[in-house]
Amino acid sequence: MELGVGAAAGRGNLHADTATFDAVCGALDSVGYCIVEGMLPDPAVAAMRAELKALLANNPLGRSGFEGFSTRRLYALFSKTRRLDAVATDAFALAVVERVLKSNDILLSSTVGIEIGPNEVGQVPHRDSDKYPFRATQEVVMNTIWAVDDFTHTNGATTIWPGTHLQESAAQHDHAREYIDPRDEIAREGVASPVKAVMPRGSCLFYRGSVIHCGGANNSPHPRLGVLLEYVSGWLRPQENHSLAVPSATAARLGPRLQELLGWSVHPPFIGYVDGRHPKRMFESRL
Repeated sequence: MELGVGAAAGRGNLHADTATFDAVCGALDSVGYCIVEGMLPDPAVAAMRAELKALLANNPLGRSGFEGFSTRRLYALFSKTRRLDAVATDAFALAVVERVLKSNDILLSSTVGIEIGPNEVGQVPHRDSDKYPFRATQEVVMNTIWAVDDFTHTNGATTIWPGTHLQESAAQHDHAREYIDPRDEIAREGVASPVKAVMPRGSCLFYRGSVIHCGGANNSPHPRLGVLLEYVSGWLRPQENHSLAVPSATAARLGPRLQELLGWSVHPPFIGYVDGRHPKRMFESRL
């Protein structure tokens, strides 16, 4: 993986051996998403799959149409497995996230293993940034989905409406604009047709929080497993409450960058302190 000039954005999947920072970011700017194959080696994916499958085995199916009534979800990943520590702190992935969010003060928001089962229907199209009730002047949510199984046209590959982040950007400065349901937006003339994020296991799908997307329907006989690691600007409250989900004793043993991403950090000048001190000082009595 290189951080130099790359190929033109938006022309099919890239590969980790040749993908560049500029190519990935260019695709994110122009169409709102980018797929990079070969981000994880097969042995790492196999080990990740075995552990996640074991953890998911006793999990209940989803409780709502959004979660998916034929889908199993494993929340609070960093309290349950160490297989994803290196994934969440991958240098290239974080560089892309930081560029889109225009800051290196970022946090993990949602961390979920998602196994879409056979007969699952497609999710409602949505923007992940809509969970925050304001129109930001810049992107505040950035997502990665790591393929643990192959993502295919039939087994629930994420569906994306390319370029819909640009529609959101055009409205960001119009604070009087009424909220428009993404389903109404994609029904309008001129909106690009949806694409399926088809990718082999070991790939990573990068996509902006403002691009309209949804989990795809699984019309195959087999479940499809992936990992969602969502990042947000460091001054926002993450979707998942990591300080309760990940015990302090566990967090104390994590790598420093992962600790920061899970909220044991301070967004300058002092958002996130504990009793007036940096939260990592809490670990001193536990090490």
